[in-house]
Amino acid sequence: MKTLLLLDTNYLCYRAYYTTGHLSHEGMGTGVMYGVIQAVESLQDLFDTKRVVFAFDHGCGKRRELFPEYKANRRKKELTEEEQESLKDFRKQINGLRDKYLSAMGYRNVFHQKGYEADDVIASVAEHQRRTSDIVIVSSDKDLWQLLCHGVRCFNPQTKQITTEKSFFVEWGIYPEIWSHVKSIAGDVSDGIPGIVGVGLKTATKWFTGGLGKDTKAYRKIDEGIGIHNRNMKLIRLPFPGVETFKLREDKVTREKREKVLAELGFKVRRVRGVKKRKKESSRVGFFSQRREND
Repeated sequence: MKTLLLLDTNYLCYRAYYTTGHLSHEGMGTGVMYGVIQAVESLQDLFDTKRVVFAFDHGCGKRRELFPEYKANRRKKELTEEEQESLKDFRKQINGLRDKYLSAMGYRNVFHQKGYEADDVIASVAEHQRRTSDIVIVSSDKDLWQLLCHGVRCFNPQTKQITTEKSFFVEWGIYPEIWSHVKSIAGDVSDGIPGIVGVGLKTATKWFTGGLGKDTKAYRKIDEGIGIHNRNMKLIRLPFPGVETFKLREDKVTREKREKVLAELGFKVRRVRGVKKRKKESSRVGFFSQRREND
C-alpha cells in the first residue's frame, strides 16, 4: 500500500518557529512557512511518498461548548505588545500556509473545519483511509496514539521515534483503543482537562490490565470517579462528533510551483535539491512556550 502522511500542521508550525521563525522578507514574516515547507519535503523523502494531508486547527469551540474550561489554561498569560505582535504574525503565517501557499505549490489536501482541531481531521482521514493506505501520523501529540492500528503508525519528528500498535502494547500493556479511557481517567493537564485526583497514566493503565488491587485507594478513586471519566471521554476520544469526511485528491505539486512560492517568500532557489537563504532581518520575539494556541 502507498504511504499517506497525515500532518499535524500546527505542530510543525511551532517547530518551525524555533528553527527558522526569525526570518522575514520585505517586512513580512516568512520563516514559519519556509520551515514547514522544508519539513514536509524532508518527511516525504524519509517515508518515500508524495501523498500528504495537511490538518489544521480551526479553534476548539466544539469541545468548549461541552466544557468551557477546555484549554482555558492557555489563555491566562498576559502578553507584552511585542509578544502580541509576534503572535499575530505567527498566526498570519499559519493562515498563509493554509489558505494560500500550500495550494499554490500544488498540494490539494489541506483540511480544517471550524470549531474542530487538527487531531479530529487526522482521525477522520485515518478512519476512512487506513484500509487502503499505509498511514503515518506526524505529531508529538500522544492523544493520537488512540488511532494506532494495523496500517496506522505515529512518527514524532522531535524524538525521531515511530510508535506502532505493537510497540505501544509492549510499552503500556494495553491496546490503543483503550488509550482514550486511560487519558480520561488521568486527565490532560496541557489541555486543561482535570482527571481523577492522584491517578496518573500508569495507575489508570493498571486499572485496565488488572494490576491494581481492589483494596487500594487508587482503585476506589477510579471506581468512584466514573463520572469524571465519562465527561473526559467526550473531550479526548477522536474524532469529536460532527467532523467531516474529507475527500482526498491527487496532488499537483511541481518544481515550478514550488520555486514560485519560495521566490515570493524571498528565498533563492537552487537547481539542485534544497534552497539557499538570503540574509533576513530578525524581527521575532522568542516568547512561545512549546504549546499550541487554538484560539
